[in-house]
Amino acid sequence: MAISPRLSLTWLTPWGRPQLDQRHGPAVLLVDDFNPASNLPWYFRTSVIVIAILSVGPLALPLVWWHPTLKPAWKAGITLATLVLTWLMYQSMIESLKMLEEMEKALKGM
Repeated sequence: MAISPRLSLTWLTPWGRPQLDQRHGPAVLLVDDFNPASNLPWYFRTSVIVIAILSVGPLALPLVWWHPTLKPAWKAGITLATLVLTWLMYQSMIESLKMLEEMEKALKGM
């Protein structure tokens, strides 16, 4: 079975040096050279960014804007969507607080 020309056989220690296995020759790991996301730190993974946006909203936007491979149009779209969702959640919270005050006044009037 031939190895695809898109894949290179490399395996590096955390310090960037090749790791050798004395028993079986060089230890290797397939890394896709055409997928730069495979070499990104964990905090730029899509799942981490989605969880961060769902957890802390606009506070996670620096992860989006500092992402090295995301296109500016996607960054702008994700930012806009996050800000719109944040605004809708804010409006929902204000309406909930108004309803809570009305219910409290109704209960006091009984």
